[in-house]
Amino acid sequence: MMAAEVAVTDHKPVAAHLVLLQAAALPRSVLQLTACPAKPSHLCPVSSWPDLERWVRFSVMTSETVYGFWSYTHEDNELDGGNILELARLLKEEYNLLSGEPLELFIDRDGLAWGDEWRRRIDSTLAQAVFFIPIITPRYFKRSECRRELLEFVAKAKGLGGDELLLPILYVDTPGLSDDSLDEAMAIVSKTQYVDWRSNRLLETRSREYRTALNALAGRLLDIAGRVVEQQISREIDTSSPEVEGAADIVEHILSLLPDWLDAVIGDKFNTAQFHATSKEFNARLAKLRRSNAPAASVIAAQLRFGKEMIPLSERFQREAQVYARRSIELDPLISSIVRLLREHRDIWPLVSPVREAIDEAMSAIETGQRKIEKYGEDNLLISNQFYQMRHLGKVFQKCAAISQDAERLVAEGNSIVKRWDAELVEPGG
Repeated sequence: MMAAEVAVTDHKPVAAHLVLLQAAALPRSVLQLTACPAKPSHLCPVSSWPDLERWVRFSVMTSETVYGFWSYTHEDNELDGGNILELARLLKEEYNLLSGEPLELFIDRDGLAWGDEWRRRIDSTLAQAVFFIPIITPRYFKRSECRRELLEFVAKAKGLGGDELLLPILYVDTPGLSDDSLDEAMAIVSKTQYVDWRSNRLLETRSREYRTALNALAGRLLDIAGRVVEQQISREIDTSSPEVEGAADIVEHILSLLPDWLDAVIGDKFNTAQFHATSKEFNARLAKLRRSNAPAASVIAAQLRFGKEMIPLSERFQREAQVYARRSIELDPLISSIVRLLREHRDIWPLVSPVREAIDEAMSAIETGQRKIEKYGEDNLLISNQFYQMRHLGKVFQKCAAISQDAERLVAEGNSIVKRWDAELVEPGG
């Protein structure tokens, strides 16, 4: 009897178990063990298999390699005498000892396949645990690639219901790491149950204290891996559970967040245009003063006046950038979910098309900015560069440079997310 032909009573459907048995690479002949003595031509209802679910879960959990992606900066590892990579090696060994199964850690950040591999793994299934393990230091948050990978993994994991698969290791004190940080990447890590390794990294790796901490870390990985797999299996088995959020629900949520996000997109264009107009006017006044051989004090006074005028504009630029980045990060897991649903159900495209239109509007602004950079050069267009060149004149320019540099980082982070949406959310057959 084929799985699709199995009669379903008030018990859980046998077909779901067949899928899981196949997923665990168990022989189909195992079904012969389930024949009811009273009805030899029928399969027993699930209620007569008291240990099957437990057995299937164990089989799946213990037959899969767990994957981890070790995200760190090479400078931090070198400065700490190679101990970050040594921790990765010891963690693999301890996990293998505790579980009897390998922990496959990808640690070569220089390899182009590194990011592609974790994206492929997490896009496939959560029945195979895929961890992202960032080694948290102040330098980690200064690396744009580290930040981008962290945010992208979080979005994809949330979209699949696997928040626990982010397991940060706090390696040294990191100023600004708090739940209410304006830095979204820092806030995400702070809100996660990270592993505090600050004291452990100072211990000898052979010491009892270090080995105890290592054992706890491997045990936590093992516990989370089992829990994630079990939750995934439960969702497939338990047909009485509430329906997962559907395409209409997700799109409705996305559309509720878009107005602020689009306002920030438009606001960024306006702020940039206003800055360049103000800067052009200032440069014209400054050139006029210099042509008239005005005293140096008059030139400096004009420059300081310009700096003071630019503070509120820089602060507005930063506020708009914060909204843009924050909303992009908030939208990211929702759009990842829609992308996944669209791959499976092409008929939802009419529902999704308003989201695509919003992405097109943002991409238009991004591409316009990119064309200007290609034409005039990044150094000439970055607002922070112009303030940085005048920082010797006083704190007002140093403040403007710091504010605008932060805003530019936020915009770049948001743009990176939007570009990924642009590549992933496409009309089927288009």
